[in-house]
Amino acid sequence: MVKAFYNLKTLHELAKSMTETYNALNERRGQSALSYKDKLVFEIFSFGLPLLDDYFNDNLFSIVNYLRFRSILEAGSLMSLGEEKDFKEINLPLFEDQFNIINYRTYFTFTPDFVSLHDLKNIELVSKEKMAEALKADVDHSHNLTSDKLTEKKMPMLLGRDLSESVRTYLGYIFQGIYLRSGEMIHLIDYRDLDDKYAIAFFNDITRMLMKITSEYSFPLTGKKAKIEKKQVVSLINAYEDEKAAYSALVKKLDSRFPSSFIAAAFKRLGQIEGSFENVLAKGRYWEENTLYKILIEFLANVDSVASSPSSLISFNFGEEMNKLGEEERELKFVSMRRNLITPNLLWQHSSLRQIVYSYLDSLRPVSQTYFGLKQPDYLKLKYYEAQASTHGNGYLFYASMRYFAFDKELVMLLDEMIKELVDKIRLTFKDTLDLTVEEEAIRSCLGKKETVLLSFDK
Repeated sequence: MVKAFYNLKTLHELAKSMTETYNALNERRGQSALSYKDKLVFEIFSFGLPLLDDYFNDNLFSIVNYLRFRSILEAGSLMSLGEEKDFKEINLPLFEDQFNIINYRTYFTFTPDFVSLHDLKNIELVSKEKMAEALKADVDHSHNLTSDKLTEKKMPMLLGRDLSESVRTYLGYIFQGIYLRSGEMIHLIDYRDLDDKYAIAFFNDITRMLMKITSEYSFPLTGKKAKIEKKQVVSLINAYEDEKAAYSALVKKLDSRFPSSFIAAAFKRLGQIEGSFENVLAKGRYWEENTLYKILIEFLANVDSVASSPSSLISFNFGEEMNKLGEEERELKFVSMRRNLITPNLLWQHSSLRQIVYSYLDSLRPVSQTYFGLKQPDYLKLKYYEAQASTHGNGYLFYASMRYFAFDKELVMLLDEMIKELVDKIRLTFKDTLDLTVEEEAIRSCLGKKETVLLSFDK
């Protein structure tokens, strides 16, 4: 385990205090008596608790934790903004309206059978009208935004305020640096560029922030604890440990023939992402499935985009690819990549990360099964929309339906099927230079055992 600023005992006491407060807030979710601050503390602890879980289980370097850093800072800046006079009067009353707008946007394109789009639209129209009125009152920050453009923003209630600047103003330059760098780490171009020293430094600063919140905030506790079947948890942990060992074996085999390859670095990170899954499911923090899904689906889309190209898998170098271009074209491509968070092989073909994910989901082996009235690719795109909505520290989790807090084992098994398909594609790509049959079979066996454990969660 890496050494943190606080000792282990202090961090366990922090986790205990956060858990008690989270449980009490969760029990009262949806009650109108809860304050703006209550709702944002709930949001912060929703990301902070699994972050601590990963630290305790020696998995701090998982890419997932950069998304947690970012979300905690977003919610923290919103909480500090709530103390500003103008924000209290103009923006704060729009907090629930923000959820209504994001919720409608989430289900507009892919509408499952448990959602009434008509009802969501009526609610959204009322909230949109309130946003339009607020824009007129907040001329200092709106920058001539229309209500239509505003509702496309990640946090409409800010009415045009820059979120990064809010982090700097209310949390400080250090936290703004963490916020910006975490955004880059979440959307890496090459997994070999992930420097683990950032995770340690960021964790120390974020835990100081969590300590401050717990020392200054209090809420009546209930004493209730979530119940998890111990036998199932032990079996699940064992299954995930075997899976991570199988990825390590694949990485070792690849490194023996092609040192420092792109794909070896990627599967090292996949083991850490799955470690985050292990910790979340073992603790029963099922609301975090969306956080993990966002990271994993973008990861799979990225790696799949180069999975049929041996040269990319073995020696892909973004800098060398850029140097092949003329200076002006290189600058345009680089600016486009930074703005749209483009991944390696698809940099030249797509204009947004969402398009990369969608193309990947459309390329998966077709299945006849439907999910809530949606075909598999559309269901997985819907889950991506949900993940985007709930991973921006915007208070969405407080208003979200109970579905967000239930275990979706089908989603985990679908992701495992995608991993199997990717490993098979990589084995075929390397078949003339490196035999990965044993490693692929081991990964498939581990994922099969995990599926058996996941299915037992209904029993």
